[in-house]
Amino acid sequence: AGTPLGAAGAPAASPEGVAALLASERENLSRLLDALAGGTLHAIVTALVEAREVLVVGYRNSYPVALHLREQLVQCRGRVRIAPQPGQSLGEDLADLGADDVVVLVGFRRRPARFAEILDAVVATGARCILITDPSGRALAARADLAVECPLESPAAFDSYASAMSLVSLVASAVLGADIRRGRSRIAGIDATYRGLAEIEGM
Repeated sequence: AGTPLGAAGAPAASPEGVAALLASERENLSRLLDALAGGTLHAIVTALVEAREVLVVGYRNSYPVALHLREQLVQCRGRVRIAPQPGQSLGEDLADLGADDVVVLVGFRRRPARFAEILDAVVATGARCILITDPSGRALAARADLAVECPLESPAAFDSYASAMSLVSLVASAVLGADIRRGRSRIAGIDATYRGLAEIEGM
């Protein structure tokens, strides 16, 4: 995922190291919640609820967060895709998008060299663009319809994606809550399929 910016201070497994990590995660979550204030969270959730189709895009270390967001949203609503798929280029996924659709573009630091061009290509489809990034992507935020920063700073040697995963949980829960009856009906149908196929342990 690239060279981490953080530097190890106290040994990670020491009480001091654990305390420093906990303090850092609390600060990151606080900054994320501040970034979502003022109607940003509501605007993101409304866009995702009302979209005809949602495409979630992520590369490199952003891909796991993008995939997790897709997996949570698809529990709440239909027509949620992840891109790029293995062996595919993004152009194929953008071709049919329009003004009724939403693209969630996840781009944390160590992004592909042409990430700005990817963002512009998403905007050019006419779909609404939600950018999920970190402070290193702040200059790109103005190109998107909506943007939110997830702080990744950590006293450990590697970036922390706890705030990003918390954002996924918060957004997906809010999308589900926006139409709880529809969401529960969809989840019940998915669970029935799980049981029919014996796909999930304990069901």
